[in-house]
Amino acid sequence: MPTLTATAWKTWPSSLTAAIRSATPTITKYTVSDPYYSFFGYGNPSNTVTFGRADPNHSHDLLIIFGAGSDAWHAATPKAKFVVINVPFDEINVGRMLIKKGKPPIYVIKAVESRTMDDSAVFWDAKKKKWRWQPA
Repeated sequence: MPTLTATAWKTWPSSLTAAIRSATPTITKYTVSDPYYSFFGYGNPSNTVTFGRADPNHSHDLLIIFGAGSDAWHAATPKAKFVVINVPFDEINVGRMLIKKGKPPIYVIKAVESRTMDDSAVFWDAKKKKWRWQPA
């Protein structure tokens, strides 16, 4: 499973993104988010957690840890921990994407699905304090 370490978000100086495989991603120590189905109007992770779990090739999730202090994401108590579920990907990268006209590009996690050659982006919306998914 791929792992990314990046200093991409201004709010969170250093972060770790890892692809994980989990049968039940509703871990109590992490904030569970489903930006993919939220984009389509089904935003409650407690309802969408079972979607797509039957396909073993796509039953992976993103674990994202925002760091704090000099230890960054290695700290004993990181700033924030998230599990992002149901994002379809075969490969993940860190990239930049223009979200709004007239604003600078923001850092995103690029999710690439090799079978369909579709790219998408997962990013942190600081105003709404939630993860968002958008086709690229």
